[in-house]
Amino acid sequence: MGRYKNSGFTLVELITVILILGIVAVGVSSFVTFGTRIFVDSSSTDQAVNQSRYVLQRMNRELTNALPNSVRITHSGVTQCIEFVPVITSSSYISLPTAGTPSRNTGSIFKDQSSVAINVNQRMYLLGLTTDEADIYGPQDTNNASFVSLTEVTSAGDALALRFNNSVIFAANSARKRIFLTEMPVSYCAAGGELKRYDDYGFQITQPIAFNSGSNSVVARDIVNNLADSADLPFNFILSDDNHDIVQLNLKFQVLDQTIEYHHQVQVVNVP
Repeated sequence: MGRYKNSGFTLVELITVILILGIVAVGVSSFVTFGTRIFVDSSSTDQAVNQSRYVLQRMNRELTNALPNSVRITHSGVTQCIEFVPVITSSSYISLPTAGTPSRNTGSIFKDQSSVAINVNQRMYLLGLTTDEADIYGPQDTNNASFVSLTEVTSAGDALALRFNNSVIFAANSARKRIFLTEMPVSYCAAGGELKRYDDYGFQITQPIAFNSGSNSVVARDIVNNLADSADLPFNFILSDDNHDIVQLNLKFQVLDQTIEYHHQVQVVNVP
């Protein structure tokens, strides 16, 4: 009768294999986890960079198109706001009640060539008469006007016939007969790690820093500027004169354990 030899693994061999497989599994999982973490961190950084670039591009576009001399900045210690009046379009006037002529509530301007419609409820400012806050944000002075609100717009050939909210006399003629049509003011405010955009709250002679009306939206988060430090504020004027303003945008974003800083200058032209 032949003898049979039993073959198989010993307990020591099984334990050795299990240990080796465990070490390999730990190494593979660590590699996968590390790769995933790199991907997530990279995605978060890309998202933050894209968000910050979007905010800067949007603010640059809007500030560049602001009504001359309408940009103003205020700061409370925990909040900082920059405000301006957006220009919808511009044109030249044909006839307006300017200094030396009787007051009236009508006028005429050339049609604008852009696709933006000139409509009722828009404000119309004369270039050269928007030299301070009262001229832009204050109540209407009918005997020394810098602006009117449109209540009726009628097409008349190459011109537009306008009717105003009041009979007025503009303070002076515009040197180039230029007028600007505008919307309501817009504010960007940094507070509590967020940047918010406010609109539709109306014209106020004192720049608002708290808003009880209008609408708002968060345009950026994770902002880490120290609003108690005047050297670390998001918005600053670095030049302001009759010809132009230069606004410095200094925004800091926290991304994971990194801080991304942007320093961007916007020129706001105060003359055509």
